[in-house]
Amino acid sequence: MDLTLSVRYANLANNAKLELVKCEKSRAESSVLIALQLENGERVQKEFSPSTTLWELLEYWEGQEDG
Repeated sequence: MDLTLSVRYANLANNAKLELVKCEKSRAESSVLIALQLENGERVQKEFSPSTTLWELLEYWEGQEDG
């Protein structure tokens, strides 16, 4: 199963059963790219830590000069 896809888009059969197995090694945390579509059609992007909250994202873009 591709871990980058949500379960909905993983092409699993209806009523499929998944078995969860504890990993021996944890996955490395890496930054994620977040894009914000503005009302004027402009799209801004920035990389954030996965632990960043939605509120922190909005505060970041609000603090930008052209925000």
